[in-house]
Amino acid sequence: MRQFYSYEERERYRAQKQAEATQQIKDLAVNWKESPENIAEYLAFSSRLHTYSARNTMLIYKANPNTLFPAAYKTWESMGYHVRKNEHGISISVYAPVTYFLPNSANTTWQPLKYASSEQKHQIEIGMLPTREIPHYKQGTVFDISQTDCPIEDYPKICGLGYNSLQHREIYEVFCRYSEKIGMPVVEDDFRGVATFGTYNMHSHEITINELLGDTQKLSTLLHEMSHGLMQHKPDDSKSTMQHEFEADSLSIMFANTYDIKITDARKSHLANCYRSLISADANIEIDKLLTPVTEKYSVHLERMNAELSLSNIMPIMNRIPLQQPKQVQAITLKPEMGMEMQMV
Repeated sequence: MRQFYSYEERERYRAQKQAEATQQIKDLAVNWKESPENIAEYLAFSSRLHTYSARNTMLIYKANPNTLFPAAYKTWESMGYHVRKNEHGISISVYAPVTYFLPNSANTTWQPLKYASSEQKHQIEIGMLPTREIPHYKQGTVFDISQTDCPIEDYPKICGLGYNSLQHREIYEVFCRYSEKIGMPVVEDDFRGVATFGTYNMHSHEITINELLGDTQKLSTLLHEMSHGLMQHKPDDSKSTMQHEFEADSLSIMFANTYDIKITDARKSHLANCYRSLISADANIEIDKLLTPVTEKYSVHLERMNAELSLSNIMPIMNRIPLQQPKQVQAITLKPEMGMEMQMV
């Protein structure tokens, strides 16, 4: 028999889950403070989940770092698949703004729209009563593809294909043109050796790549230097040099994972040292807020960059998903009977 919960019980449950989610983010921050090299692993993971916010991606990663493709219960149904019985989902925050209205000019207390009478709703529709939208978040649940009846053979269709290292020369040439299109011209120079891979000029926005590098190194370097520009780094902005480098490293690592570029130990070490410097300067820095602008830029430019590749007939050809069931990790549960709506973020 289905059990129903009062509004107060649901609110207490939501507050409890929000507190648990916040603690999970803090736990990740502690882990990364002690072992900042692990941030690179997370960034590679987040490059697959770029439609989610940084906070939700962290919650999914903390619950199950082997997640391949998470979606809401109803989303899986809309794609023709079903979540298997007794599977536990992962709790995330869903943006669900609440609309308020002002009952009359004498009453200055805004009321939730759901409490409006039929007459008041009519007055709202014809513009007689003002309304405003208040940001609000509620709990939602997602399930990984491995928790559904989706056959393994369909994984590439759902999760998408990736690019291959054999395509790096062509991808590099396309991205050079894309970079110039958005105001960052790319030139090559020999730098009198290979000690310097590349540079980004914050004044002229010009990118210089060492012409002595191989195709993969050129692409990797271009993505890092482009990341400075995509993050709009300027010599006189409020960010420190370490934050500039941390953001550029983070963004370029996400791109690198997308375009089949191995993240070197040197890049991981550089990222870790930048993070150590940042938390040394500000122990209260919040990692999800630090990475939010990075993931936002990634989402925007990934779509545009892939569109440029498509126009040049460079298509993803590699199956990035192993044709075996990923290891299951116990996820945080959110009971559907609590009345929480399951939807994609």
